[in-house]
Order: sequence, then structure tokens, then C-alpha cells
Amino acid sequence: MKRKSEQKMTFDKLGKTPVLKDLVARAELHRQAEEQVLAALPEDLVKGTRFVSCKEGELVLSAETAGKASQIRLSKENARLLKEEAGHTKDKALREVLEKLASHVRD
Repeated sequence: MKRKSEQKMTFDKLGKTPVLKDLVARAELHRQAEEQVLAALPEDLVKGTRFVSCKEGELVLSAETAGKASQIRLSKENARLLKEEAGHTKDKALREVLEKLASHVRD
């Protein structure tokens, strides 16, 4: 087993690699997306809800209970809030996803 001083040197080198920098950049982008998506939800649904991913126009959220998941599934009010948030979003791809998600509301 390596000594602590040898381990630290290995981690220091790893921190300067393009792979780790890319991973940190992706994590930050994910954090920003989660912040914007959760801001579009009614306040009582935010706690216990997490942004998982957004790929090809499909937004995936995780909710702590089935009841909360049902409430999140695009009521007219949620659709309105998503559309409103899309209007304030500078990221074109995220704006398009929010608008598409808002358009899936069921009557």
C-alpha cells in the first residue's frame, strides 16, 4: 500500500488531467440544470425531488414518493410554470426542453 504522501501526489496529478476537469465541468452544468428545473416546480414539490437527466427532449426527475411523482407529472399549473421558466432561461437547449415538457400537459 502506498504511503499517504505518495497517494496525495497521485491525486494532485489526477486533478490536473483534462478528464477530471471535464467531469467537474459536467457536474457544474448538471447542478445548474437542476437548479433551473427545480425552480420551475411549485415550492411544495421541490423538497425530495432531484434532476436526473435531460436527453433528446426527455426530462427525467426523481421524486421521493409516488404521490409526489404524480403531482409533478405536468398539471396545467406545472406546465404554466415550466413555460414561464423557459422564458427566463438563457440556455437554448434547456429552454426547448422546458417548452416541450410544458406542451405535454394532459387535459
